[in-house]
Amino acid sequence: MSEVFLEKLLPTLGFVVLQRTDRGDFRLLAPAPPWFADAAKTAAGDDLATLGGTLPFLEHVAADAERFWWSGKGGAVTGEPFAIPGSAEEYLVRPRIATVDGNKLLLLERLTGGADSRPILQAAREAQLAHEQTQLRLNDVRAPIETIAALAARLIAADLPPRARESAGDVLRAVETARAALDAL
Repeated sequence: MSEVFLEKLLPTLGFVVLQRTDRGDFRLLAPAPPWFADAAKTAAGDDLATLGGTLPFLEHVAADAERFWWSGKGGAVTGEPFAIPGSAEEYLVRPRIATVDGNKLLLLERLTGGADSRPILQAAREAQLAHEQTQLRLNDVRAPIETIAALAARLIAADLPPRARESAGDVLRAVETARAALDAL
Protein backbone atom coordinates (compact mmCIF):
# COMPACT_ATOMS: atom_id res chain seq x y z
CA MET A 1 0.00 0.00 0.00
CA SER A 2 1.40 3.36 -0.95
CA GLU A 3 1.72 6.43 1.27
CA VAL A 4 -0.50 8.36 -1.14
CA PHE A 5 -3.24 5.77 -0.69
CA LEU A 6 -3.04 6.02 3.12
CA GLU A 7 -3.06 9.83 2.92
CA LYS A 8 -6.40 9.56 1.13
CA LEU A 9 -7.82 6.68 3.17
CA LEU A 10 -7.26 8.05 6.69
CA PRO A 11 -9.15 11.35 6.25
CA THR A 12 -11.89 9.52 4.36
CA LEU A 13 -12.35 7.28 7.40
CA GLY A 14 -12.39 10.34 9.67
CA PHE A 15 -8.98 9.67 11.24
CA VAL A 16 -6.46 12.30 12.22
CA VAL A 17 -2.93 10.92 12.49
CA LEU A 18 -0.47 13.03 14.45
CA GLN A 19 3.17 12.32 15.15
CA ARG A 20 4.89 13.75 18.19
CA THR A 21 8.10 15.41 17.13
CA ASP A 22 11.34 15.52 19.12
CA ARG A 23 10.52 19.16 19.99
CA GLY A 24 7.31 18.00 21.69
CA ASP A 25 4.80 19.35 19.20
CA PHE A 26 2.65 17.43 16.75
CA ARG A 27 2.59 17.22 13.00
CA LEU A 28 -0.09 15.80 10.76
CA LEU A 29 0.96 12.67 8.89
CA ALA A 30 -2.05 12.78 6.57
CA PRO A 31 -4.38 15.56 5.51
CA ALA A 32 -6.91 16.50 8.17
CA PRO A 33 -10.49 15.35 7.58
CA PRO A 34 -13.12 18.09 7.35
CA TRP A 35 -14.37 17.61 10.94
CA PHE A 36 -10.88 18.23 12.35
CA ALA A 37 -10.33 21.29 10.17
CA ASP A 38 -13.70 22.62 11.40
CA ALA A 39 -12.77 21.96 15.05
CA ALA A 40 -9.40 23.67 14.60
CA LYS A 41 -10.98 26.68 12.93
CA THR A 42 -13.64 26.89 15.66
CA ALA A 43 -11.05 26.67 18.44
CA ALA A 44 -8.77 29.24 16.82
CA GLY A 45 -11.50 31.80 16.21
CA ASP A 46 -9.80 34.76 14.53
CA ASP A 47 -6.31 33.49 15.41
CA LEU A 48 -4.11 31.21 13.33
CA ALA A 49 -4.95 27.58 14.06
CA THR A 50 -2.05 25.54 15.44
CA LEU A 51 -2.14 21.97 16.67
CA GLY A 52 -0.82 22.65 20.17
CA GLY A 53 -2.03 26.17 20.76
CA THR A 54 -5.62 26.27 19.61
CA LEU A 55 -6.80 22.76 20.34
CA PRO A 56 -7.08 22.60 24.13
CA PHE A 57 -8.39 19.02 24.04
CA LEU A 58 -5.10 17.96 22.48
CA GLU A 59 -3.20 18.83 25.66
CA HIS A 60 -5.36 16.49 27.75
CA VAL A 61 -4.89 13.65 25.29
CA ALA A 62 -1.20 14.50 24.89
CA ALA A 63 -0.68 14.08 28.65
CA ASP A 64 -2.14 10.56 28.48
CA ALA A 65 -0.07 9.88 25.38
CA GLU A 66 3.16 11.04 27.05
CA ARG A 67 2.55 8.66 29.96
CA PHE A 68 2.05 5.79 27.52
CA TRP A 69 5.03 6.66 25.32
CA TRP A 70 7.40 6.99 28.26
CA SER A 71 6.12 3.82 29.96
CA GLY A 72 8.14 1.78 27.51
CA LYS A 73 5.11 -0.25 26.49
CA GLY A 74 4.76 -0.98 22.81
CA GLY A 75 1.66 -1.29 20.71
CA ALA A 76 -1.36 0.91 21.15
CA VAL A 77 -3.96 1.94 23.72
CA THR A 78 -7.40 3.39 23.24
CA GLY A 79 -8.51 6.38 25.29
CA GLU A 80 -11.94 7.49 26.44
CA PRO A 81 -14.11 9.29 23.87
CA PHE A 82 -14.57 13.04 24.30
CA ALA A 83 -16.40 15.81 22.48
CA ILE A 84 -14.76 18.57 20.43
CA PRO A 85 -16.81 21.65 19.53
CA GLY A 86 -17.15 22.50 15.86
CA SER A 87 -18.84 25.43 14.14
CA ALA A 88 -22.23 23.69 13.81
CA GLU A 89 -21.94 20.48 15.85
CA GLU A 90 -19.86 18.65 18.41
CA TYR A 91 -17.62 15.85 17.22
CA LEU A 92 -17.27 12.74 19.36
CA VAL A 93 -13.69 11.55 19.12
CA ARG A 94 -11.85 8.49 20.42
CA PRO A 95 -8.07 8.81 20.82
CA ARG A 96 -5.66 5.99 20.12
CA ILE A 97 -2.08 6.26 21.27
CA ALA A 98 0.60 4.15 19.63
CA THR A 99 4.30 3.63 19.23
CA VAL A 100 5.30 2.24 15.84
CA ASP A 101 8.97 1.82 14.89
CA GLY A 102 9.90 4.38 17.54
CA ASN A 103 7.38 6.91 16.22
CA LYS A 104 5.03 8.32 18.82
CA LEU A 105 1.60 8.53 17.22
CA LEU A 106 -1.71 9.98 18.28
CA LEU A 107 -4.72 8.96 16.22
CA LEU A 108 -8.07 10.68 16.64
CA GLU A 109 -11.07 8.79 15.30
CA ARG A 110 -14.39 10.56 14.85
CA LEU A 111 -17.18 8.36 16.15
CA THR A 112 -20.39 8.41 14.16
CA GLY A 113 -23.51 6.31 13.80
CA GLY A 114 -23.74 3.42 16.24
CA ALA A 115 -20.33 4.20 17.70
CA ASP A 116 -21.60 7.58 18.90
CA SER A 117 -23.49 6.80 22.11
CA ARG A 118 -24.66 10.38 22.67
CA PRO A 119 -28.01 9.94 20.83
CA ILE A 120 -28.73 6.83 22.90
CA LEU A 121 -27.87 8.64 26.14
CA GLN A 122 -29.99 11.63 25.09
CA ALA A 123 -32.94 9.35 24.32
CA ALA A 124 -32.51 7.68 27.72
CA ARG A 125 -32.48 11.09 29.45
CA GLU A 126 -35.62 12.14 27.57
CA ALA A 127 -37.35 8.86 28.46
CA GLN A 128 -36.42 9.35 32.13
CA LEU A 129 -37.82 12.90 32.08
CA ALA A 130 -41.03 11.69 30.43
CA HIS A 131 -41.34 8.96 33.06
CA GLU A 132 -40.88 11.52 35.86
CA GLN A 133 -43.56 13.75 34.27
CA THR A 134 -45.93 10.78 34.07
CA GLN A 135 -45.30 10.00 37.74
CA LEU A 136 -46.12 13.60 38.67
CA ARG A 137 -49.35 13.45 36.66
CA LEU A 138 -50.28 10.14 38.29
CA ASN A 139 -49.74 11.69 41.71
CA ASP A 140 -52.03 14.55 40.66
CA VAL A 141 -54.73 11.95 39.90
CA ARG A 142 -54.14 9.88 43.05
CA ALA A 143 -54.89 12.75 45.45
CA PRO A 144 -58.52 13.30 44.33
CA ILE A 145 -59.08 9.53 44.18
CA GLU A 146 -57.99 9.24 47.82
CA THR A 147 -60.33 12.11 48.72
CA ILE A 148 -63.23 10.34 46.98
CA ALA A 149 -62.36 7.08 48.80
CA ALA A 150 -62.35 8.83 52.16
CA LEU A 151 -65.71 10.52 51.45
CA ALA A 152 -67.25 7.23 50.29
CA ALA A 153 -66.00 5.49 53.47
CA ARG A 154 -67.58 8.25 55.59
CA LEU A 155 -70.87 7.85 53.73
CA ILE A 156 -70.84 4.08 54.31
CA ALA A 157 -70.23 4.63 58.02
CA ALA A 158 -72.93 7.31 58.28
CA ASP A 159 -76.53 6.63 59.27
CA LEU A 160 -77.90 6.64 55.73
CA PRO A 161 -80.64 4.68 54.04
CA PRO A 162 -79.41 1.32 52.69
CA ARG A 163 -79.65 2.43 49.06
CA ALA A 164 -77.36 5.43 49.76
CA ARG A 165 -74.84 3.21 51.60
CA GLU A 166 -74.95 0.79 48.65
CA SER A 167 -74.21 3.66 46.24
CA ALA A 168 -71.29 4.76 48.45
CA GLY A 169 -70.02 1.16 48.30
CA ASP A 170 -70.22 1.29 44.50
CA VAL A 171 -68.18 4.50 44.57
CA LEU A 172 -65.58 2.86 46.84
CA ARG A 173 -65.31 -0.16 44.49
CA ALA A 174 -64.85 2.21 41.53
CA VAL A 175 -62.09 3.97 43.49
CA GLU A 176 -60.35 0.62 44.08
CA THR A 177 -60.53 -0.10 40.33
CA ALA A 178 -59.04 3.34 39.60
CA ARG A 179 -56.24 2.73 42.17
CA ALA A 180 -55.41 -0.61 40.57
CA ALA A 181 -55.33 0.98 37.11
CA LEU A 182 -52.98 3.70 38.34
CA ASP A 183 -50.73 1.17 40.06
CA ALA A 184 -50.53 -0.79 36.80
CA LEU A 185 -49.16 2.28 35.06
